[in-house]
Amino acid sequence: MSITRILCSLAWLLTIVTSSAQTTPYKIFLIGDAGDDEMTTQTLDSLHSIISRNPNSAVFFLGDNSYRNALNGLMPFGYKGFDSSAETQSKVRSQLAIMSGYKGAAYFVPGNHDWWNIMNFKRGRPKLKMEENFIEQNLALNTTIQNPGNTYMPKNGTPGPEAVELNNGKIKVIAIDTYWLIMLQFKQNPAENRAYEKVFYHNLDSLLADGTAKKQKIMIVCHHPVYYQRYRNPPPIWMVPARIGMSDLSFPSYKRMSAQINDILKKYPGVYFAAGHMHAIQYHYTGNIHHIISGAGSRLIHVPAKKAAQTPANTANDCIFWNDKGFFEVAFYPDHENITIYHDEGRQKTDLSTLSGGEIKSHNYDNLPCR
Repeated sequence: MSITRILCSLAWLLTIVTSSAQTTPYKIFLIGDAGDDEMTTQTLDSLHSIISRNPNSAVFFLGDNSYRNALNGLMPFGYKGFDSSAETQSKVRSQLAIMSGYKGAAYFVPGNHDWWNIMNFKRGRPKLKMEENFIEQNLALNTTIQNPGNTYMPKNGTPGPEAVELNNGKIKVIAIDTYWLIMLQFKQNPAENRAYEKVFYHNLDSLLADGTAKKQKIMIVCHHPVYYQRYRNPPPIWMVPARIGMSDLSFPSYKRMSAQINDILKKYPGVYFAAGHMHAIQYHYTGNIHHIISGAGSRLIHVPAKKAAQTPANTANDCIFWNDKGFFEVAFYPDHENITIYHDEGRQKTDLSTLSGGEIKSHNYDNLPCR
């Protein structure tokens, strides 16, 4: 074979490899509030099946990674998280198990239950750290994931923001601990609170500005959404204990956190804000920001069928599933992204790009009806 023919063959192979790399997306999978099942359920099994076929990816668990009911179920609401009991170990292992053989990256972020809904940093941090150590130590033994032993974000009960770059630096994911920010209200020194907030929000803004300057795709992952749809109004704050009220967007410190984050997000159109907390599946595109709520990993808000069937006020940009478990997939291509919702325990999927009549372009997210 002549040198010219060899060079032409190599050029042809390089073209094929380059073309394949350009059309193969990097996928991020998002599932939250998956900590209530001691066995790996259909929802997690479905996620395992999908991520196993997509090694060029990362999966993020969006908080409330373990639940344990208060007083062994004698109270009408649960508030504990991971306590290293056999029950809570099983609940966390049910999530760790789906990473068996997975060749992508895996991350966990904390939620209010992982802090045990405690309103005091000193008391809550050891509870959170117990869960962090258990997850990190177990995933350090995983021989296939890309980031063994470095899977909990932010670390050590700090608020973040903590960033990781994926897909050869093309994607920046920023993890924040929203419950840490909500707890600030219960510190005794208001001036100190403002100082903590100032540093946090400055650092968050800086990371977003850096990612924008580098033309990276940016996603923020956390537990509490800063925009979502309710199916009914909450009771007045004075009627509920503070540890319960703190989990609602109308609670003063939650409301303050949301307002400050949304003010920053206005400067960075196209950012994905992914959270759990609401035990439902929601997608909203508002203010040029993609709000993903993926909080139906193991728990659901049971909404009456008639109410669940009602479309939200802004139907063009909203997608809501109340009574289905599931998770999200965001596929990042070089020139666009596709968002897919896997729901009804993974047996169905809603591809928002298909519903909009074609691929979702990163600069055009109009007319995205859910059904």
